[in-house]
Amino acid sequence: MPPWAAHLLAELTRTLPLLAQPVNARIWKVVRAAGKRGGIPALHPHALRHACGAELLRRTKNLRLVQEQLRHADVQTTTGYTKITQQDIREGLETLDGEGE
Repeated sequence: MPPWAAHLLAELTRTLPLLAQPVNARIWKVVRAAGKRGGIPALHPHALRHACGAELLRRTKNLRLVQEQLRHADVQTTTGYTKITQQDIREGLETLDGEGE
């Protein structure tokens, strides 16, 4: 999970019970505040959901599991999480390098 997402989850856990607004408005407020502190001024709650889904896919390599966890009705919706990152490329190459030993 990206460091900003872990920080955001901790912030949500700490802050949500203290706020008196409707839940959706509270979540937006906490996410925006955490984003600004983390240097991501346009952060929104769906970005956290996407980051968690992408991290779950990166760790498990199981698209069907991610679909179930995110409650996507159609697996086509979940395929948006399959974009390869530079970290994925590095880890794949490191795995290949170790196979020849």
